[in-house]
Amino acid sequence: MMADVRRALLLVCLCCLGVTACGRPPVSVLLVTFDTTRWDHVGYSSGRHGLTPTLDALAERGTWFETTTASAPITLPSHATILTGLEPYRHGVRNNGTYNLSESVTTLAECLTDRGYRTHAVVSAFVLDSRFGLDQGFAGYDDDLTGAPKESAFSSREITAERTAAKTLRWLRESEGRTEPFFLWVHFFDPHAGYEPPPEYLARVPDDPYTAEIVYADAMLGRVIAELERQRISEDTLVVFLSDHGESLGEHGERTHGIFIYDATIRVPLLLAGPGVTPGLRVGTLARSVDVMPTILDLIDAPIPTGLDGRSLRSAMAGDGVAPAAYVESLMPRLNYGWSELRGLRTETIKTILAPAPEVFDLVADPDELTNLVGATNGPSAEARALLGELRGLETTDPFSLGGHVEADIEDETRDALEALGYTRADGVIGTPGTADPKDRIAEFETLGRARELIDDNSLVEARTILIELISSSPANMDAMLALAHVHVELGEPAEALSIYERALKVNPNHRHIVGGMVPLLIDRGEIDRAERLLLETLVAIPDSLSLQIALGRLYQDSGRMDRAESSYRKALATDPSAAEAVLGLAGCLEQRGAHEAAAEILTRAYENNQPDPEIVERLARLSNSRGENERSIELYRQLVLLEPDNPSAWNNLAALLAGLHRYPEAAEAAQRAYELDRVTPEIRANLGMMLILAGRFQEGLDHLEVVLPQMPDDTFGASVRAQALEDLGRTDQALTAWKEIATRDPGAGIHVARLELERQDEDAARKALTEAINRGGDAIRTRAGRYPELEELVSEIP
Repeated sequence: MMADVRRALLLVCLCCLGVTACGRPPVSVLLVTFDTTRWDHVGYSSGRHGLTPTLDALAERGTWFETTTASAPITLPSHATILTGLEPYRHGVRNNGTYNLSESVTTLAECLTDRGYRTHAVVSAFVLDSRFGLDQGFAGYDDDLTGAPKESAFSSREITAERTAAKTLRWLRESEGRTEPFFLWVHFFDPHAGYEPPPEYLARVPDDPYTAEIVYADAMLGRVIAELERQRISEDTLVVFLSDHGESLGEHGERTHGIFIYDATIRVPLLLAGPGVTPGLRVGTLARSVDVMPTILDLIDAPIPTGLDGRSLRSAMAGDGVAPAAYVESLMPRLNYGWSELRGLRTETIKTILAPAPEVFDLVADPDELTNLVGATNGPSAEARALLGELRGLETTDPFSLGGHVEADIEDETRDALEALGYTRADGVIGTPGTADPKDRIAEFETLGRARELIDDNSLVEARTILIELISSSPANMDAMLALAHVHVELGEPAEALSIYERALKVNPNHRHIVGGMVPLLIDRGEIDRAERLLLETLVAIPDSLSLQIALGRLYQDSGRMDRAESSYRKALATDPSAAEAVLGLAGCLEQRGAHEAAAEILTRAYENNQPDPEIVERLARLSNSRGENERSIELYRQLVLLEPDNPSAWNNLAALLAGLHRYPEAAEAAQRAYELDRVTPEIRANLGMMLILAGRFQEGLDHLEVVLPQMPDDTFGASVRAQALEDLGRTDQALTAWKEIATRDPGAGIHVARLELERQDEDAARKALTEAINRGGDAIRTRAGRYPELEELVSEIP
């Protein structure tokens, strides 16, 4: 009897712990966010069946909402809303890059951690870096962009959907067999501009790279879903998919997103599939991204924190309840450009936007939001007027309006990374702060965006024309002036670039980008004193500017003032200890004054304490090689090719190091990768040829060397490897000819000429070749020749 009671108590305990003895296992949660994805560009909601097969299949076995709104048309604030169930005026993240989520805010990950969930996130763009606070509650937060393509002038690094999926699969496979539930958030950045889908996905939707990026992300999500199915945990996993915001694609004059809050950028897809979700259901009730957190908690029967702005959509899926109006905002126009911010409230039938020129739209009769009812004959309805009044009340009580939610100071490198994505251009199109209506400035803004795209496409002449015209009509447009100066530099027009910078400096005398652009131009003109004075004066105004402090250190270093250079670099590192340029500059100063160990210590500390920087890794690799630490150098070069997989020089150097340790097959593999990346540089192809020969692949190596060595007449080593390969292939006559040619510039080759002449039984020719080699090279050649048994007698005969 007692044993039965104990067994019953054990079963109760197991059920309380979530073990499967009492039925279904606990529900795991997979939250998937596609960046910048419009609701009408996924298959299941657009009617384009087969466009996004992964999402379409999830919609078939789940529930999707016809109309869902995001809280903001930019990434960080919108994701903060998704993960907290709070509107931006509550969670306080109002823009990308200059706001961090407060630790006082409770996130979905923290709620689920408290419930015993394993939590992990994989994000694919810098804008969601852990430094901005969304990592709260996640045991693992993978924001590593290692291996991302290099950014260009106006686009930043992101990892592809394939790499995002691969990292997600690795985590799932490492977790296979674990009994506790998981919460996994996966973010695919690919649909964000610029649109560069793999060719095979663009082929599915020709001439539509934006949609092709969504199709690509959908395919990579399919790999994640397939892994859940392989592990037989799909049926026990709640999958929630939505986008952070949409994309204008030219509607209302906006090509991308961030400025306006029309449906093009704030209406997003939302679907749920898995335990507790009705299959094949389509819900017409308005949903909001702020509802995602409470809905997830409700569906897994977890308590919902009090005080959330969102509500569970469980009742809406059951056909009950009245949807509240959806709040949406964009403070980016004000924070980045000095224009008015925009706020809106949207119901299922009405959109109201609070702006210098307010807007009201009847979404039933006018779904494209083309006819503003403010000022129309009949005017807005009483409901619309009430919504505008509610918006004015929200604006009045918003902490931002009351002087709170102030942007944080961010380091120059962070600001640069965000600017490359199109964010935080705090000195952009100038207007009276808070009063210019974005509708009146959008054409100017988009013209500048078009010019930046042309710059990234290297269409510099066309970009120059557009920018000159833009500045003529908007002479205070700081971003346009900076872009035009950049174009002049790239076109080899330094005088024109300097003229633009000087003009810009009159508008803003302490702008770090202006000064940073002027300094190298002044140095090239020999105006070093003026460059130094400009840097020092600007640093008085903005003493924490990392980039200018580094520029000053570089100026001192290049002019031989090492003590001042070292001081400047140390000041920069006091601002940001992880600043790679300052680390490299300081290490260079220390090396130049012979403090090699101190330089190595600085580089090693930076490498170990921060996300590895490619230049630091390469400098350490070279330093290790110079100190004879070959294995360490190889390890570092392997790290470098992970960071920069498209760097042919890194692969080439790795090949040489591996060959030095007689690891020839590995060396040949690395050299092959270098050649695949750079088929033009003769030295890289020659290195491949030599590595193949050393690996015993003689004919393959010769095929490369025969082509490239005529372009490298001074490459004695390469020619020697070729000659030896000819010998190994038994082509003695060709080898002899090759060694004779090499002997004209390297007496050591005469040893091999002598060997082969003896092999041909021409002792006189062998003696002559060896005598000439010893006469030219002295005792060193005599000693080397004596190591060949067949030459010992000849060597003894030569005086």
